[in-house]
Amino acid sequence: MTWLRICAALAACLLALPSASRAGAPTPAAMEPPGMVDVALMLAVDVSSSVDADERRFQRMAYARALADPLVMRAALGGRSGRIALGYMEWSGPGYQNLALPVRAIGSPDEMQAFAAQIGAMADAPVAAHVMDYGIYDGTTAMGNALARAAEALRASGFAARSTVIDISADGVSNDGLHVDTMRDGLLAQGIIINGLPIAVGPPATDGYAIGLDNQEQRLEIFFADCVIGGPGAFHILARGWKDVEQALRAKLILELAGLPPSDRQRVAQALGGDPSPVERVRPAQFRIDLGADPVVDAPRIDCASGMVNPLLAAR
Repeated sequence: MTWLRICAALAACLLALPSASRAGAPTPAAMEPPGMVDVALMLAVDVSSSVDADERRFQRMAYARALADPLVMRAALGGRSGRIALGYMEWSGPGYQNLALPVRAIGSPDEMQAFAAQIGAMADAPVAAHVMDYGIYDGTTAMGNALARAAEALRASGFAARSTVIDISADGVSNDGLHVDTMRDGLLAQGIIINGLPIAVGPPATDGYAIGLDNQEQRLEIFFADCVIGGPGAFHILARGWKDVEQALRAKLILELAGLPPSDRQRVAQALGGDPSPVERVRPAQFRIDLGADPVVDAPRIDCASGMVNPLLAAR
């Protein structure tokens, strides 16, 4: 699906929604509670050892361009408060979470563009030539720890938000640190929504970890659906390769920032559907609302601790 088609689908659905289903007309700033924002969003970006230096630069530029997109800015600044709270962090292993841009208020296109420009200008931290441990860029994939740090940063920001969201990306399953599903369940109980951006970049999986699946892409998508995302209207959008990241990000940010109730967010996301052929490259958003409500229906198809697929449930 091209970005032009995504824009057309988003615009048509947003315009078709009755005004009462939106977050509401903008409220004069004087009438808003102090510190209130429409959405508090933490962008948590995977920079573990499977992401090389070129890919890290590509990711940062993709986030910068997506955040500066006019449609994304319109969604971010068009809610009741007319502002959001936004932060950006990079993460890998249990001890490596870099809060590169602490959560701050964004209330104008200039502020949004400045935030985006800071991401685009980021460089890797320098590493001494004699150091064998490259720190964050040589780390494992500790998604549970990343979620914990993202939630801590959102709480510390002090913003009151109508919706609090962690948007986490990864090009593989969690393989170290805190159990991601246990952390997810705890954050859902605190009212935090977790959305995902799985990036399928590996070759077809043929090892025992992917029994019952055709390829690494399916394993990663099942892992995000069953172990990572959660909360009302939670979703993930799969990027098939690095070149799809920016396109997926734009659609994802609009859905997260537009202030739609869960049912309407699902309606808009479904309009981005269509057969995810190798040419179109972007999957429709996948939804799991109120995870854990039915332990039989919601039984994980994959072991969230090891990434081992349950072949009896994988086809569900």
